[in-house]
Amino acid sequence: MLFSGFFLNSDSIPPYFNWISFLSPIKYAFISMAKNEYTGLVFTCDGAAPAGHCRPYATGDQVLHQLNFDSQPPIPASEGALLAIGCGALLLSFIALWRTSAKL
Repeated sequence: MLFSGFFLNSDSIPPYFNWISFLSPIKYAFISMAKNEYTGLVFTCDGAAPAGHCRPYATGDQVLHQLNFDSQPPIPASEGALLAIGCGALLLSFIALWRTSAKL
């Protein structure tokens, strides 16, 4: 979860730990959710907020830029990565179950 983008910006991860983030399904789900929700979104500051307490971002694209999601894969590629990770985990669990049952 540390390398998924929740707690650390993707540019803040040391280069020798970058490979860990590619194995994280949380990263791909977070990227897909953020891009789905923030792309094209415009924030408005209504009159209920005190003066000087409006949001620091005017658009959702600025939020995505702050999270460094500009260079991240698009939503279909993230969903494909989630599918590949899920299928890989299912395959590994099947192999482990098969090897365990073959020894009995």
